Amino acid sequence: MSITGEAGTDPKIGWAVSPTGGIVTLRLGSNADSETWTLTRGVVSGGVVVESTTLFQFLDTPPLVFVDIGDQLQTPLDPTKLYRYTFTTVSGSVSTDDLSPAVTLTLEPDSLTQILIRALQAGLRSLVIPTEFKKRPSVFHAMPMGSLPPLPFVSVNDTLLQQDSIPIGQNSVPMNTENRYAVGGLANHGYTIAIFTTTSQERTFYKNAVIGIFTAALGPIMEAIGENATHRFIANSSQMVSEDTQPGFYYVEIGLEMVGNFQIGVSTQYGVINEIDFTDTNTGDEVIVPPH
Repeated sequence: MSITGEAGTDPKIGWAVSPTGGIVTLRLGSNADSETWTLTRGVVSGGVVVESTTLFQFLDTPPLVFVDIGDQLQTPLDPTKLYRYTFTTVSGSVSTDDLSPAVTLTLEPDSLTQILIRALQAGLRSLVIPTEFKKRPSVFHAMPMGSLPPLPFVSVNDTLLQQDSIPIGQNSVPMNTENRYAVGGLANHGYTIAIFTTTSQERTFYKNAVIGIFTAALGPIMEAIGENATHRFIANSSQMVSEDTQPGFYYVEIGLEMVGNFQIGVSTQYGVINEIDFTDTNTGDEVIVPPH
């Protein structure tokens, strides 16, 4: 069983299982007339093909790359099964190894939102507040659902992620020996921070506090991890009062934006063999098979 590889010369077939699972990409090559090309997918059990499906045959234009997303199944390929693809032309036949389109994805998320929330929580906890203010604000990730929590409080919502720049060669397929894929580049991170208070004085004070904490965190934290190429903010204040919201409250929405490094890593559970080292029993020679 393998993830990637190739076999044959003419005809030739190469294969790669998608990191998402459920999809196999096939690269086909042959000098034979494309009208003699046939590609089949077999379900393997006990080393034997027990069920075969013809994916295409006798085409006028040769498909040099075929992406099997579960053609004729209406679903992605079954991760519990083994599949073997056979490419046949008038010159002969060649098959892939038995492929398992199963992965377990482990996401390594971008941690910028959590850093920002913790910075605000720590900064507001350390903030020296005027004596007339009765209570420190709590910090929530996104808007609390249900009943309104006690005022004042702050909600942090990640509202924008916009790709800004990408590295050269981002879409090239590397020699991957760790089963880890990284999506990286520069991105514009946008956050909406809403502050709800009982007085306009509190609103102004905590607005300035949040902007100050954000600015203070840019150097020692954000810049250190490459998250502060540029930054800016905007604040919009208002109040809410109606028959349903008596006695009403004051609020300010602060838009924070920063352009910086953005990277998400995805790891799979496929085992990876870096090399095979064995001794030929007939010759006594050491043989090393490198990864491919």
